[in-house]
Amino acid sequence: MSVPGGIENDRLLELFFAQSMDGFFFMMLDDPVEWSDNISKNETLDYVFEHQRLTKVNTAILSQFNAATPDDILGKTPAQFFAHDLANAKVRWREFFDRGHLHTETDERRLDGTPMRIEGDYIVIYDDRGRIAGHFGIQRDVTDRHLSTEQLEASRQQLRALASRLQKVREEERTQIAREIHDELGQALTDSSWTSPG
Repeated sequence: MSVPGGIENDRLLELFFAQSMDGFFFMMLDDPVEWSDNISKNETLDYVFEHQRLTKVNTAILSQFNAATPDDILGKTPAQFFAHDLANAKVRWREFFDRGHLHTETDERRLDGTPMRIEGDYIVIYDDRGRIAGHFGIQRDVTDRHLSTEQLEASRQQLRALASRLQKVREEERTQIAREIHDELGQALTDSSWTSPG
């Protein structure tokens, strides 16, 4: 007996979701929200941050957040994930909801509070009435890459400062040498004027 195509596709999609090296997740709202110019977006974001919950994750997300099991992270809200920087998080989410999708890099926190840098792509999920029901995200931990880039930039700045200092030292040395030559020549000319025949 053959397996219907839809069931096989669902199984393959679930396998891909579970085994991806990137973190995959769904975050759904308790109740969908309208998102338009006819509502208070700030109040709606306040609701979203308290009532949108992580509902499905893969093992890569668990690894990113240092979660031992899905139960450590499922059910958590944006207010919990971004407690370290709620104001900036709400600015990003407002842009995200306005556009319907977003590619961004953000500073986040693991469950133990340690910082990490995340690069991600996020897509809003709408219900059949056009309301926001939640979103789907794909993200990767780029902390090491970000730190390497910061260290490289710091090294470049140090090299530029060193080159500038060396240039200044050279100029100071040239000025000092020129002054000494000028003084010695002046002294030599003065001495020779006293010894020249009158």
